[in-house]
Amino acid sequence: MSGMASSNQDRLTAQVRDDVRRYIVDELLGEEAPDELDAHTPLLSSGVVDSVALEQLLFYLEERYGLALEDADLSVERFETIERIAAMVVERLGGDGAAGLSAPS
Repeated sequence: MSGMASSNQDRLTAQVRDDVRRYIVDELLGEEAPDELDAHTPLLSSGVVDSVALEQLLFYLEERYGLALEDADLSVERFETIERIAAMVVERLGGDGAAGLSAPS
């Protein structure tokens, strides 16, 4: 992968990571958000995100990024951390896709 493509992918991954964290904190957890929620915090195994919140997160990702998530995308491993979620979204966008890059509403 060229340096420019890698740089674009890194920026996209960082933006998706920030979007997902913001959504989890603002929309799913609110005041119950842990102080140290970062890109590597276990979400599912620690109970930060439950099955209902995960369903809401899936809907958000599909709407925000125009994704049609498939069964193969829906594994505990892919949704265990914000970092893994961001990597999966970027992969589904084709690595450096521009879909969903506007500021969240």
